[in-house]
Amino acid sequence: MEVKHLEKAPEYISRGPFAWGAWDGKLAIVDPYPERFDAEKMERSYVVRFALDVHDRNPIVLSERALERVIGLPVTVRDPHAPYEKTTFEIGNRMYNPSEYILGTFSAPIEYRVKVTLADMTDKEHFALARSLRDRSYVCIETKRSAKQIKAMLARSFTDLQGDHYEIANEADRILVRTGYNTSASDEGCNFAWAQLRKRGVFVEARSGRVKWILDPEGE
Repeated sequence: MEVKHLEKAPEYISRGPFAWGAWDGKLAIVDPYPERFDAEKMERSYVVRFALDVHDRNPIVLSERALERVIGLPVTVRDPHAPYEKTTFEIGNRMYNPSEYILGTFSAPIEYRVKVTLADMTDKEHFALARSLRDRSYVCIETKRSAKQIKAMLARSFTDLQGDHYEIANEADRILVRTGYNTSASDEGCNFAWAQLRKRGVFVEARSGRVKWILDPEGE
């Protein structure tokens, strides 16, 4: 199956694998596959099979009115035992309403992998993302500060932060303690543990389990 990666999904309508939908204004069978969510790349999966003109085999583009009429209708093929690409479909009745009759065939399926943002992800996708981050050795930290603020703190050494404003010093101390490190250890040990956060990458979870933000490992 051909796979295409998109930064953003076009407008689409899905009614399941046996009913007509639309993808980017083109008549198609649009089948979301939530189980194929790629947590590492933060990509959703959609398998799309376009309706094609029987003569030029180009995707069928319908007017908004025609799409409204067709979307949700069951996909009825002429030969249900043949592969989709080797049979045809009909919509409407050629004899009684030829102006709205559609005869076509099908494209091979295409899997579109579409980037999603943290804000657009479902709870289930967030849980999968959090598992993936832990599997990749990211460290979950507890903080109310922003990713930009933590990134700036991680760019410095732990001992350097201890000489800063007490709020910054205390926050760095709290972060290390909550990751299980004893900050009463040597300065060298604290600096090493702090540097490991930067090298491994960090993320923050809300109480709901959704990921609030992510900082990738240094150099990535």
